[in-house]
Order: sequence, then C-alpha cells, then structure tokens
Amino acid sequence: MKEIARQHMGEDYSEEALEQLLEEENDPSPLYVLSNQTGIYGACCILYQDLLKNFADSFERDLIVLPSSIHEVLLTPDEQGLSYDYLNAMVVQINHSEVPVEDQLSNHIYLYTRKDDQLHILAGSDDLSGSSGPS
Repeated sequence: MKEIARQHMGEDYSEEALEQLLEEENDPSPLYVLSNQTGIYGACCILYQDLLKNFADSFERDLIVLPSSIHEVLLTPDEQGLSYDYLNAMVVQINHSEVPVEDQLSNHIYLYTRKDDQLHILAGSDDLSGSSGPS
C-alpha cells in the first residue's frame, strides 16, 4: 500500500501519515477492506444492520471509512493523530488517478461514531476538530 500511495500521490505523499494509517510498531492502525463475497457493488455492505457497530465495538473505537469504490470501502479504527485532511486528500487523489468515474463512491471520508451509531461526513479540517474525533 505504501508503494501505491508513493506512486500516485506525488508531492502530496507523506510517509508519516501513511505509517499512522497502515501500521506502526507502537500504535497499530490496521486497514480493513469491506466488500461482499463477489467483490462487486460491495460498498453497500456498510448498510448491513449492526455491521459497523459490531466492528467498531470490537476495537472499542470509532471507525474511519474510506470510500475506495462502489465495490469496497476501507475501514480503520479512529486513532489519535490521524489527519482527516490527509485522508480526504488521499481519497480524492486516488479517485482522480485510479478509480473509473462510474465506480467512484465519494471524495470524502466518513467517521462512524459508536455513541450515536451514525456515519458523519468529514469534508474538511473543521469536522470534529479536524483530527481524531470522538471515541
């Protein structure tokens, strides 16, 4: 994933931010792919009853949802220090360079909050303080 990001993000690439998203020795932030068995139109799995809730509860954290395409979304626990602005920029860049227009889902990341069982769009730095939201 680091190599793909490096190739496609150009000058926007940040090793530190990507390390935080993927995995660090002291503070792992795993990245999970959510799709269906066929991998076709799998992003709709986020609508399955209690799926996000149960997944977030297993980490005891809120979740960041990165729309990869209509076929899948990426999930990672919301961790202190993750930059929502950086993640939004990464989604926009990958959509622009890698995902066919007809397969694009969104140019924004989302935050699933356990306390209200809701998805919140994170479009800019003023969203939920611009970094690590509620847990």
